[in-house]
Amino acid sequence: MWTVQGTLALVDTLDRLSAAFIGAHPEGVSAIHIIARNAPLPDAEVRAKLQEVARRHGKSVACVCHVVEGSGFWAGAHQAFLSGLHWLTRGSFRLHICSDISAAARWLPAPHGRGTNVVVGIAELEEILRSVRRLAD
Repeated sequence: MWTVQGTLALVDTLDRLSAAFIGAHPEGVSAIHIIARNAPLPDAEVRAKLQEVARRHGKSVACVCHVVEGSGFWAGAHQAFLSGLHWLTRGSFRLHICSDISAAARWLPAPHGRGTNVVVGIAELEEILRSVRRLAD
């Protein structure tokens, strides 16, 4: 859940947690990132660090879904940034960008299952995502 502008410290935390999670799941992992309405885009230094992290862990990732809450120019800028990040890192994983949790919960199970052979239920995933989102409020 990204509710503030990304910082180097936050990306370092993401990197450490990703490495630990990937180590615990050799079959592969997937991620859903919820970007709260009006969270600022990361600056150039943070974008470079995110690229580095995506390149390092990308081979172990089945898919990534970004939920960009909101609409208009702000949401479009985030969608363009996230698409560009995936393209620049030559991500081999599937990428999806949507605007709500329900869409993320419906999309992720199929590519995650194909990439990891792990079944994820849509209803269960949606409830988990809604719980995470409520924690950020």
